Amino acid sequence: MAITVHTNPVYLTWANFRVVPNKILDPADGTLQDSFTQSDFAMPALPLRNVVGKLGYADPLTITITPNAQIWSGAPQTAALLSLEQLQYDVGIVTARAFAKELSHLLKTRKANSSSRFVLRKRFTL
Repeated sequence: MAITVHTNPVYLTWANFRVVPNKILDPADGTLQDSFTQSDFAMPALPLRNVVGKLGYADPLTITITPNAQIWSGAPQTAALLSLEQLQYDVGIVTARAFAKELSHLLKTRKANSSSRFVLRKRFTL
């Protein structure tokens, strides 16, 4: 099954960042940060398909990754900081590729309710 990941953009620039007036609260640990980057994932809601009597995701399927990046207006926009934020974005891309790989192998035996949804129970440890 062809499930791919598309990144837009591949490399971050300061133009990808939304400038905010205050330091950014990191939701993971509650600390204030000069900048913060998350990856937004978009995947079309395509119907399941029959693959040799089992249900699988329709292909081709593309997962699109876009940055959700912020920088505090008082933070210097240095190459080192941009490189750190690129690393954060790259982690999101790697996670999406691992997810796409799992989806490509995910098949479910057809039950009476053929519209049943998949539940992905694997967690990705990076």
